[in-house]
Amino acid sequence: MAGGRAPAGVVAHRFAVADDVCSLVIDLPGLSSLEGVELDIGDSEVRLRLPGDAASQLISLPAGASGGEAVAKFSKKRSQLTLTMPSISTPSAGASTQARNSAASSTGAAAEVAEDRPAAASAAHSPCNPGSELAGTGERPQGQSSAYGSVWNTNSWHWEEKNCLDIARLAVQQLLAAECRDGGGLRHVRQLGGVSIELSAVELRGEASFSLRRGKRILCFELSLSFKWEALDEFDGRLGVKGTGKAPSLTQDEDEPEIQIEISVHSHRGQEAKVAGGWMKQQGAAILAKQLAGSLVSSAIIAAEEARSDADADRKRRSAEKEVAEVARETGAEERARIAAEERTKEQIRRTQAALTKSTEAGVQGSVWNVNAWHWEERPMTDWSRKWLERELADLRVPLLAGLGTLSLAEPSINGDASVSIRKGKPIVLFQLNVSCRWKVVPDVEGIIGEAKGIISAPEFTSEDNVERTSIEVEVSQDGSRGRFGSAVRQEGVRAIRAVLSRFVADLRAQLPQSG
Repeated sequence: MAGGRAPAGVVAHRFAVADDVCSLVIDLPGLSSLEGVELDIGDSEVRLRLPGDAASQLISLPAGASGGEAVAKFSKKRSQLTLTMPSISTPSAGASTQARNSAASSTGAAAEVAEDRPAAASAAHSPCNPGSELAGTGERPQGQSSAYGSVWNTNSWHWEEKNCLDIARLAVQQLLAAECRDGGGLRHVRQLGGVSIELSAVELRGEASFSLRRGKRILCFELSLSFKWEALDEFDGRLGVKGTGKAPSLTQDEDEPEIQIEISVHSHRGQEAKVAGGWMKQQGAAILAKQLAGSLVSSAIIAAEEARSDADADRKRRSAEKEVAEVARETGAEERARIAAEERTKEQIRRTQAALTKSTEAGVQGSVWNVNAWHWEERPMTDWSRKWLERELADLRVPLLAGLGTLSLAEPSINGDASVSIRKGKPIVLFQLNVSCRWKVVPDVEGIIGEAKGIISAPEFTSEDNVERTSIEVEVSQDGSRGRFGSAVRQEGVRAIRAVLSRFVADLRAQLPQSG
């Protein structure tokens, strides 16, 4: 045992070297989890930063310890973090030259591997992936699986705790079932003449979780186990003795958990039942304790988690979530563009109305014979109106869906009458028009969506109604955008055409010469 206390300002820790294995135990009093703890394990040192600390603390590893293959375990019960790693034993003074050369050769090989490893390899390691993804390199040693966090946790880089109690239940049940199958320690026990022990009603309570960080897992569990047992004769008939059992504390640090066996029913069929009950309380409990050692339970939980980890499914899941996020961002951009276009239309209408008010207040000038424009005077404006609307509508270009496509109009058709009259120095605008044209939206991004087309019309555009209340109808004859362009024309396109009609009213009113 090699022990060492931390100097002032460094977390308390100690080392133990036995059977070519080096263990580093770090005391973390007051911590119930590793949330907020930053842990980087290098080849020769461990860097640790606790929540609230401004700087990291360095713990140097003993010579020959291979930090690159460390397995980390956190005990919530003891508030301890244990790192277990291979260690190259230092030969004694009486060791042969051959043994020293062998050790030196092994050390050199380890050093050579360490030199080939990128400097970024001082990433935190986990019990299941002692040498998992090298930080910053995106590489992962062959045969080791990734830890998959939530969709929001890109590359499982951020700290995240995942409950794995269901996986722990399954793993413990499988471990116990293995002892009850042929070849297991509780099946056809030789000392009992072929008697078997059957386990049932296995219940596991407590907490079990994986802490994810930088694509790696750190397993922590504190569990309590209860079960029922019954002895069967060599023909699987009931022997007449049964009871209950429990393990009050199963953790990753308990290599010899306490197994308590109680006999609830003991028939008096004979000595065989009595011997089976006594055997279960002693040897049976020892077999279960060995099978439920912390290292075996940890390995079983990790194996169950890795078995259900699917890299392809995780990538598809993240890809689908990314598409959803992109659609959300795109929808947000569309909404901002819609609001901006709406505000521009409102501002244009406000200016038009202000100009109309000013024109009305200033009055208009009639013909020479119409002194002070007092008498009724009418000027036909149908031709002018048709040409104005045809020109403005044909020239209209409206970007849709934040630039995904552009709306254009063609073949405008204007039917009806329009005129401007004056009476008592005031303009009177009269028109009743049917405005119609074909519309088309061409995508500006190739290969994304197809074009759309149809007809847009204002069948009753009259001077009696405010432009904002004028009905504008949109018909869709083709839409290769799965309805997106058609919907955009009904919103952004209609707003743009309404703005054109508002300008028409202002320009029509302005055709009479203003009085000076």
